Amino acid sequence: MTSHPPRLDVPRVPEMAARLQTTDWSKTPLGPRESWPASLKLIVSVMFASGFPMCVRWGPELVMIYNDGYRSILGARHPHAFGLPFHEAWPEVQEQLRPLHQAILNGTSGAYFAEDLLIRVQRSGSPEWEDARFTLSYSPIPDDAAPNGVGGVLVTVVETTGRVRTEEALRASEERFASIFEQTGAGVLQCELDGRFLLVNRRFCEIVGRTAEELLTLRVPDITHPDYREADAALRRQLVADGIPFSVEKRYLRPDGSEVWVDVNVSLMQSADGTRPQLIGVAQDITERKTAEASLRSKEADLRLVLDSATDGVYCVDTDGVTTMCNAAFLRMLGIAREQDAIGRRLHDVIHHSHPDGSPYPKEECPIYRTARDGVPAHVEYERFFRLDGSSFPVEYWVNPILRDGVRQGAVCTFIDITERRRAQEQQSLLLRELSHRIKNLFAITGGMIALSARTAATPKEYAASLGGRLDALALAHDLILPAAPGEDGPQAEPARLDDLLEKILSPYAGKPNSPDSGRVSMDGPPVALGPQTVTTFALIIHELATNAAKYGALSVEDGRLRITWACDAETLILKWQETGGPPVAGSPKTEGFGTVLSNYSVRVQLGGSLAHDWNAAGLSVELSAPLERLRH
Repeated sequence: MTSHPPRLDVPRVPEMAARLQTTDWSKTPLGPRESWPASLKLIVSVMFASGFPMCVRWGPELVMIYNDGYRSILGARHPHAFGLPFHEAWPEVQEQLRPLHQAILNGTSGAYFAEDLLIRVQRSGSPEWEDARFTLSYSPIPDDAAPNGVGGVLVTVVETTGRVRTEEALRASEERFASIFEQTGAGVLQCELDGRFLLVNRRFCEIVGRTAEELLTLRVPDITHPDYREADAALRRQLVADGIPFSVEKRYLRPDGSEVWVDVNVSLMQSADGTRPQLIGVAQDITERKTAEASLRSKEADLRLVLDSATDGVYCVDTDGVTTMCNAAFLRMLGIAREQDAIGRRLHDVIHHSHPDGSPYPKEECPIYRTARDGVPAHVEYERFFRLDGSSFPVEYWVNPILRDGVRQGAVCTFIDITERRRAQEQQSLLLRELSHRIKNLFAITGGMIALSARTAATPKEYAASLGGRLDALALAHDLILPAAPGEDGPQAEPARLDDLLEKILSPYAGKPNSPDSGRVSMDGPPVALGPQTVTTFALIIHELATNAAKYGALSVEDGRLRITWACDAETLILKWQETGGPPVAGSPKTEGFGTVLSNYSVRVQLGGSLAHDWNAAGLSVELSAPLERLRH
């Protein structure tokens, strides 16, 4: 008859791990699971991976999360106690145990360990009291966000009330232990406090690449990588001092010189004769995991370097629109101080809530969210993003879906600030309109000068000289209004004095000394320095006023006069333009021409000032005011 190896039962899915998934944590003091601290998520994962009775009590309320092994300790209070604060789940033990928890949370006490601790409980569903004994350990769970660096307490507990066993039960238990010891998938070792091996199982031998016989002649430090020996010894000494089990990741050395990463949990135990403490360890081979982590860290570092070196803003969202990644340019352009201020947030209502025309931008219409939801790429040439301070800037952006193993995970958006492009386009458009306007005015001014010169010239020679001088002055004014581009020959927009600028712009109308029309233009005011940008702006404004005066106002007739005065106080320049002797003024024009619109815009936006026109019957009067600080730019 053929014998078969015993068949192992497949363990069922842990009940409490399933309850963790189905519990609505938003109704508890812990809040949604997505917002839990990383340390809480990690310790809960470790707890559910263990069959040892464990309970996590988190936060000021000490909300309870426990594994399957802890259910029997609760008795009839399971499953109602899952997710309850400690004082609601165990009201009768608060006076005895609450101070221990509070001391750990406050950082005034370290871990607590007790054997066969007597605790009176009511857990059978009846009012009867029960004397129960437990061997337990209370360990602080680190959390950087907690006031004292401790987020909660990890309770490791075994009930010892029914520890008495018969000798038969003890022998049966030892036989079962021997079977499990050899068949377990984890490496198990027992050793003296100095690390001398006393017992190892088959899996541990496989991990370290040595036989049991060889290991029993060695100590743990003999197979430990030199980088970890000193720390290893310190942990063992601490374990002997406080009795708290520890877990450490380190490297073992195999006989062939190769290294193996292990995660070892070490606890104290008593020797078989009960005369001295010994160590027992459970080791897991984590070499593949550590190799993968190192590779992932290297790739992530390379990717982060590339992303943070890019000038384009980049950020990713999941299918719900939650930000999962962003680069330094994204943070800088949107005025977000730290990456953690963006990660985990739905930013549409912060940075993309309105169309360029100011109308609301519903999230369901946002191309970024639609790509994350539907997987269709998008390219938008012009929209606006908003900074945290409420200001906005124009952007062009591209959105592509993120797919992993064929499953849509969200979208990545890459955008650029097109402020300079838009400004250049607007300036180009304004320049073309201005050029057209100037050409038309040039012909009109030239025609006026021809007629005026014809009326005042006595001879053809005098006529030619007068007209030529005015055309030369007009060309000079034109150069001031449209300075040469960088790298070209010709006048540049350099700082100048206001009176020099006025004389050059108005020279075509002032007349030559001792000529019949000399004295038509007079100016009076203190020296005022104009910065390179302001020169062109003032030239445009004065040229426009002079052109209109030459076409319709005082400079269009022989007897017309123009007086310009200016004064400065501590902060402001006030310039007055007064025309007299020209054609009668019937009132303000019904419509504003492009030149007037351009002048008003230049004063308001570029100089930060104001321009007022008074169309009185005696002649046009204009007052310009601007901050002196803006004139220096």
